[in-house]
Amino acid sequence: LPNETQALIGQLAGLREEQKARISEIGRLNDQITANNKFIADLSKSNQQQTDEFIAQMTDPKSTAAYAELVKRRAELDSEKQALLTQYRPKHPEV
Repeated sequence: LPNETQALIGQLAGLREEQKARISEIGRLNDQITANNKFIADLSKSNQQQTDEFIAQMTDPKSTAAYAELVKRRAELDSEKQALLTQYRPKHPEV
């Protein structure tokens, strides 16, 4: 029995050391989780800022020169269509 007591005391001491190591590891992991959460929050904030900046820099497509050209061309085609409608009657398939 005394031999077993010494063995059990030794085992208990080992288990306590293992417990301390596990508690320390849990603390380290919690610190890592906190750091990762902060990193994610910073990335999200940065991403939102970049998105906002991109949106602010975007121009309205209707204010571009290409859009103005398209509007001009459409007006020309509408005018041409109206001229053709006055020249041709509905029985002509060209219209």
